[in-house]
Order: sequence, then structure tokens, then C-alpha cells
Amino acid sequence: MSATQACFTFRVKKHTHRQDPETAWQAAIAAKDTAPDHAAQVLACLRRKGQATATELDAAMPDLDLYEIRRRLSDLKDAGRIEPTGKHGLTTKGRRELEYAAR
Repeated sequence: MSATQACFTFRVKKHTHRQDPETAWQAAIAAKDTAPDHAAQVLACLRRKGQATATELDAAMPDLDLYEIRRRLSDLKDAGRIEPTGKHGLTTKGRRELEYAAR
């Protein structure tokens, strides 16, 4: 386990709600095995780029989908590994999204 993974703990209950369907719980349980590695990949890419939005990371990381990148950004922010820069970028739909940088 890398130092990045050791600082990130995936909690199934944080990623689900009591009223969620069973499929959501199954997805969260399945993600428990891959989320730390994917978070490490997102963090490494963010460090290479310096600062980026989820959409920019998605373009640089074809193996992960945009939804998963956004979830890992949220997890990394909660873990104190990244922070918003205060700047915004645009999604492919033209909506504003936060830009992040590694701490």
C-alpha cells in the first residue's frame, strides 16, 4: 500500500444513504476495493498537472470515468490531500466546476 493509499480510508456508509437501493450499497462495497487506488491515481495526475478540474483530469485519465474522478476528488478533499484553488473551469456542458490542487 502506498503512502497516498494509507492516508485515504473508504467508508461504505459515507458513500451511501439508508434509503438507497441495494444496488447502491453493492456498488459502494465494490468500490471499497478500488477507491484507494483510484484516489492515488487522481492525486498523482493532479500533482503532475499542478491544478485541474475534474473535466481536465478526465481528459488526462481515460481509464477512469468522470463520475469516479469527481467522487475521488471529494474523498481526497475530505481527507485533506487536495484543496480548491478558488478558480473555476467549465464542464463539457459549459457549467462551472471547481479547480483543485494537491496539498
